[in-house]
Amino acid sequence: MDLRLLNKTALTAVVWTLNGLWLLFLLWATASQVHATERGPDYLFPREATGGVVLDASRLQSEGGGQGGAQVSYQAFDGTIHSLSEYRGKHVRLLLPVSPPGNPYFTEDHIEEMVDRLDVLYVLYRDLLHREPSGAGLLPIAFVPETCGMGCGLLGAKGIEILSHPLNYENIIRELDAGQLEKILVHEMVHNFDTFAEYMHYLPDHAHAWTDMFEFFAPYRYARDLRNNETPDDVFNSPVRAIWRDYVADQTANWETCVRQQGCAEDGLPANPLWAMLYYRVEAVHGSEALLRSFDYLADYASRKAAPASDEDKEGLRILSLAVGAQANIACYLDELRWPLTDAVRNEMTLRFGSGAALC
Repeated sequence: MDLRLLNKTALTAVVWTLNGLWLLFLLWATASQVHATERGPDYLFPREATGGVVLDASRLQSEGGGQGGAQVSYQAFDGTIHSLSEYRGKHVRLLLPVSPPGNPYFTEDHIEEMVDRLDVLYVLYRDLLHREPSGAGLLPIAFVPETCGMGCGLLGAKGIEILSHPLNYENIIRELDAGQLEKILVHEMVHNFDTFAEYMHYLPDHAHAWTDMFEFFAPYRYARDLRNNETPDDVFNSPVRAIWRDYVADQTANWETCVRQQGCAEDGLPANPLWAMLYYRVEAVHGSEALLRSFDYLADYASRKAAPASDEDKEGLRILSLAVGAQANIACYLDELRWPLTDAVRNEMTLRFGSGAALC
């Protein structure tokens, strides 16, 4: 028997086996990443969360090869309990898994910068909206093995969970090295600051209509942060840049069909960015201060009055807040955009600001 043939056959078998194992690994890795990135909704109503709280107040010092944080017990949104290392800022508490010895998830510098930037982001959102999420104490941001998305935020309440997944760690580190926060952190905190939800929400996924505006206005248009080497204004306009043009060009598109009934998505006009579009229109004509004044009006209204009941009345409240922000009768904007305008809101704008004909 030719031993060379046997060796060649054995080598071929090994190569095929290794190639097969490599292919299986690639399929597993791809499936794992798809599973991680194509998860469900990334927010919960507070009533849907079992936990989201730090259970022990003792904050015993962590032992072993962690990153030097204080060890606490955290009850996750799904009710499971995790031992995490806590790093406190002035407004947030960052809760990280204890790292394997010699292989930290984040360096101490990364942790310090992340906490500082999250504190700054919290103050920015609070100062623009004049409201804070419900819940006592610091806003917890916990990295956990399972949550409602790659990131998960409580709607209008303090609490964020980030999936403990390599993709999240890589993205967060990359952005921190570039001097900015990764968008998943920016996005989930906007869910926490969706504090006017009961006054404005009427769409099935209205939480993401809110993020289509505030997530892009607050850190980019107003605070002039950067993202992925894009200019702040390019980031700000990205949710509605194309949809604005398409909506205006389609004379059959209107609020009733495309927003409330969500009937234009197949034509490239989904409801959420269309709802956000009004903010972009007012900001483009009247400047960022107009949106700040509109938030002031909503905060004052919410402190004194109950939330409207109907879709039309919620939309009317939002329109009136934008008119107050613009300090102008914006009825002609709404008419041009085929948007609803009740007689009560139209009359209120006329009473406050006159006919508004100069804007048309």
